[in-house]
Order: sequence, then structure tokens, then C-alpha cells
Amino acid sequence: MDTAWRGRRLCEAIIPAGMLAGGLWRSGLPLQAMAGAVAVTMLGLQLGAQRSPEHGLCGAPAGVFRPAGDDGAVWGALLVPVVLAARASAGLGSASAWVLGVGMSWAFTLAVLPAHMRPSGRRARAGAAARALALAGAAYAGAVGSEALGCGPVAGAAGAAGAAWAQRALTAAVLRGLPRSFTLGEAAVAAQGAVLAAADLATRAARRAQAGPGDAQMPAVLLEAGVLALALFACALARAPAGAAWFCGVAAACAAGGLGLAGCVAGASPLAWARRELLGPRAHWAVLCYWAALLAAGAAACVAGPSPPGPSAKLALHVRRKAYHILAVLLFAPAHVVAPLLLHVALTAALAAFVVVEAARARGVGPWAPAIDRFLRRFTDARDAGPVVTAHFYLLLGCAVPVWLGGARAACLAGVLALGVADSAASLVGLGLGRRRWPGSAKTVEGTAGFVLGLFVAVSLVPAGGGPGAAARLAVCAALGLVEALTEQNDNLVVALAAYAALAA
Repeated sequence: MDTAWRGRRLCEAIIPAGMLAGGLWRSGLPLQAMAGAVAVTMLGLQLGAQRSPEHGLCGAPAGVFRPAGDDGAVWGALLVPVVLAARASAGLGSASAWVLGVGMSWAFTLAVLPAHMRPSGRRARAGAAARALALAGAAYAGAVGSEALGCGPVAGAAGAAGAAWAQRALTAAVLRGLPRSFTLGEAAVAAQGAVLAAADLATRAARRAQAGPGDAQMPAVLLEAGVLALALFACALARAPAGAAWFCGVAAACAAGGLGLAGCVAGASPLAWARRELLGPRAHWAVLCYWAALLAAGAAACVAGPSPPGPSAKLALHVRRKAYHILAVLLFAPAHVVAPLLLHVALTAALAAFVVVEAARARGVGPWAPAIDRFLRRFTDARDAGPVVTAHFYLLLGCAVPVWLGGARAACLAGVLALGVADSAASLVGLGLGRRRWPGSAKTVEGTAGFVLGLFVAVSLVPAGGGPGAAARLAVCAALGLVEALTEQNDNLVVALAAYAALAA
């Protein structure tokens, strides 16, 4: 295997492992030894990683992974625990979420390890044992952390094992249902996030009788109920007959179900709450008008700009993609200062709209599907190799997840600053001044320097409220710059969540 490539993989693995160790040291979370073992295991796994997996992993058959240099298993095992540890060290975390996160991380690691470490002829025989060991590891995490889960050891073991099984099943379903759209690590992170959202929603529902009506928790409940409704929408649509009538009917039923679930869990009407809390303040109306004007201008500029043929097409694609990164900064950063509650709910609504529009495009629903396809294909690159266009989803989620997770302003804007400011700076510097490329990569050292400098300036301009000093901020930005340069996963996901974890700690 290429020595330079293996060196890049090792450096990439060290960064999340170090971030996890730092988060654990600051927060004093339980199961530190287990999480540390996951980190050490994943370092070894990353050194032996395959360039392009030719075998099935985590219950998914071969040939379903997005083309990439590696399967991203290190991020699938460590990214969610890194984020949860950072939340806890900032006083925002949930100990129960941490226990479930560690359980899923253990299960994922133990499930994929034999596929990397054993000869190909023995992988099939090792699969069943690996799955059993994965569930046992998750159950042990639940039993040890049962106090944080608010139950006994047996119930805790069952809960963590159930979460690990759900994560594995959902990861395999995503990879099978949308082949060549995700790497293993990307699908695992998405599955872990969905399982945690469902578990948190169930916990809120169980405690509603003691807590009473919860207007304050409505934004989180709307998000979590929306995630479940969108998952149901995708499953129902896959089995529904083709046609606009069926599509609209399924969408309306899932929307009504999601709103009804949110109302039951929160003990209040979501629509009444939205009219009062979102559409009442004048500042919110000003933000809505500002968003409408920006989106109209961005759409007009995109439609007016033709795609040049030949060698200029790649440059034009690059400029269009980064223009929308900058648009994300203009949309979200001012709104978080003026109307953070509105931004939180608007990002949830935007995710739902993206899913519905992409489903309409992929299913060819109505006369508008070809127009949607032509518009979105103007922003696709080699990573959009599957049946769905994922570029806009990753940009939205990279900006939205830090806002949904909450915390200090710099942490909430971590995705916006990393993707909108730093990534755009890296592209401009790399295109104009880039000469020295990272080993085995098209990215340049000069572009990475632009990323680090752009992120440092952007973070320094955000009021920190007693946050880390300039030297610590620069070190954080340098580590994130290395992640952006070295990873072969979708950087809109990995860099944004790593930036949140670094700035929330």
C-alpha cells in the first residue's frame, strides 16, 4: 500500500482520537476506558484500511459504497462520540446520549474490524462472531452506564444493544437503498444521529407526564419528530405507486404525522406555537424578508449564469459551489444573532423541503422534476455518483447540525464559518496560489493555509465570552485545516462536526 497514503490516514485518525481524549478529560464522562479503546482500535483499523472496499461491511453488500479513497470507518466510529464528549465538556451534554453513543461506536468498530484485519477467505466466517461481539460490547456499555440512562443494568444493556442493532440495520438500509451515495463512515454517522434523535424523542415522551407542557422544548421536538417523519416518508415512498397524487398524499400524511407526534410529545400545538413564537416578533419578519430577497437573488444569478463548455466547466462548477457556501454565511450568520429560535426551526423546515424536492426529482414526479434535475446537476461532482444528489444536503446539514446542537455562538456557527468562510478561502487561495499538493491529493498546502487563516479570522470575530485564547484558536484551526486537507470523506459533514466539537469544548 502507498506509504504516503497510509501516512495521511494515520494523521487523519489521530485528530479525532485526540479530540475525543481531550473532551473526555474535560468532561469526566463515564466509560472513558471504553471510548479510549475504541480510539486505539480505530487507529489500527485505519492503518489497515482498504482504498476501495470490495467486500460487504456492516450488513451491506459489496458495491454499494460511494467511490472514495477509503471507507471512512474511523469517522463512523469516532465522530459522534467526539461531538457528544465536546457537548458534555461545555455543560450541554446528556449522559444518556453519551452512553448510547459509546455503545453504537463500540458496535460499529467491532462489526467492521474483521473485514479489515482478516484475510478475505475468513471474512465470511468471522462476520457472525463480529456481529455477536458488537452487540455484546454495546450491551456492556449500557450496563456500565445504566445509571446515566436512568434504569437498571439489565434495561441499560438491552437499550444500548437495541440502539446498536438499530444503527447497524439503518446503516445497511441506507447503503442498500441509496447505493454509491455514501461511504460506510458517512452512512454510519447518519444512522447514529437518527438513532440518538429517536431515543431522545422517546425519552421526552416518557417524561412528559412529569415535566408538563413543554413549549421550551418544541424546537428540539419538531426536529426529532421531523427526522422520524422524513424516514417514514422515504420508506413509504419506496413502496408507493408512481404518480404525483400518491407522492403528494404520502407527503401530506407524513407531515401530519410528524406534527401530531411533536404535539403529543411536547404537550402543545406546534402550529399555535409557531404562530406565537416564530411569526409574532417583528424581528422574525425582517429576517424572513431578508432570506427571501437573498434566495431570490441567488436563484436568479444561478439561472442567468450559463455553464461554459470544455476545461472551463470544472472551474465554473467550483465557483458555483463556493458561491452557495458564501450564501449560507449570509443566510445563517446574521439570523443566529437576531433570531436564533427562528433559524433553528427554519433549518428543520429546510431539511424537510430538501428531502421532498429530491424525492420528487429522483422519482420523476410531475413536470417539474426535469427542471429540478437540471438545476441540481449544475452543482454535482464525482461524489454524487448515486441515485440522489447529496451535495446540497451535506452543505445544509454541515451548517444546521451545530445550530441544532446548541452552545456558545462560535460553536453554533462552526459549520457556517468552516464551510462558508474557511472552505471558500481555501478554494480561492488554492486556485490562485496553490503549487504544492498534499501527497496523494488534489488539495494544496497553500489552500490549507488559506483555510486555517480564514477560519481563525472568522472565529476571532465571533464574541467568545471568555473562550480560548488566540494560540488555542490557531491550534484548533490548524487541526481542522488538516482534517479538511486529508479526509476523503465529504468534508461538509466531517469538517463541520469536527469544528463544532473543537469550538464547543
